[in-house]
Amino acid sequence: MDLIWRRRVATHPGDLAAWWVGSTETLDRLGRGDAELTPRVLVLHGFTGSGRAVGDLVERLGARLGPATSFLVPDLPGHGASAHLTDAGAASVEAAAARLVSMLGDGVPVDVVGYSMGGRVGLTLAALAPERLRSLVTIGARPGLGDPGERRARQAADDELAARMLREGVGAFADRWEALALWEHLAERCDPEVFEFTREVRRSCDADGLAQSLIQGGTGAMEPVDLAGLGVDHLSVVGADDTALVGLWRSLLGKLHPVRTGLPGGSFEHGGVVGQGRGGGSGSIELVEIPDSGHAVHLEQPGPLVEVIKRFWADRTSGD
Repeated sequence: MDLIWRRRVATHPGDLAAWWVGSTETLDRLGRGDAELTPRVLVLHGFTGSGRAVGDLVERLGARLGPATSFLVPDLPGHGASAHLTDAGAASVEAAAARLVSMLGDGVPVDVVGYSMGGRVGLTLAALAPERLRSLVTIGARPGLGDPGERRARQAADDELAARMLREGVGAFADRWEALALWEHLAERCDPEVFEFTREVRRSCDADGLAQSLIQGGTGAMEPVDLAGLGVDHLSVVGADDTALVGLWRSLLGKLHPVRTGLPGGSFEHGGVVGQGRGGGSGSIELVEIPDSGHAVHLEQPGPLVEVIKRFWADRTSGD
């Protein structure tokens, strides 16, 4: 199915720049205000990305969901065509989530898919306005830092990283960023064209926008999200090689009650269900680890990821 990317016309001065993505017929219906469509999907990119940087994931999801599905794919504050939206705390995770609530309006609840920073925005959105979400999928994301000392240390590190980037420029920053162990196998696992496009997007970023995204919207700056209180069904996907994040999510999941881990018969072709739990809120949480993948699961193992998401959504539908 050929998907059309069409710039969304802002309806409020503070709206994020965004794309509507779907078939020509679906986008025309959206333009006429027709809400009788399959639930829209909101896809949120990661740090140093943009809406177009998650284009491969959007295209793959669209191919599996059918022509009636529409996607809203924004450029988050400090990135892409929203690089300028950084004044007075506008680049914080909380401000981004609030802007998205306004942009979504009162229509059909959406399925949210967020990668890394976008996943943190998605978690904050779920805490802020659970009635606007049908489900939440996060990829390589953490819900913030609960320990005040860890938050201060991370904030200081992000502030220093932002200052260094402003001194040396985005190109030098991108070179160092891509040399991190986090991306050790990315080049060999990612589709070559997608890999090169991702690098181009990173190097086209605005230095001031990225710096403010780090300072205002980094992991240390965000208010941690209480997973136990979420009122949205949540699937957390992590790459099995991203060992620090795997350990974090296993620990977080273990604190929810009741919880089941190592589910018998809970594995499937493209990933293993490590655990499921439910906190005090009305939503459930499920952790899936994708083999042969690091942090950027959507780039390293996009096929298995889409199958995992599709299964998760099918389970939600069958339970309605």
